[in-house]
Amino acid sequence: IGTSSEASAIFWRARKILKNEAELLVTCRT
Repeated sequence: IGTSSEASAIFWRARKILKNEAELLVTCRT
């Protein structure tokens, strides 16, 4: 069973990855 802090770390890591990918898509599009 994972702790809430572990779940939070995974959530923030996934959010950071999505943000980076979105920025890459924007830079490729322009």
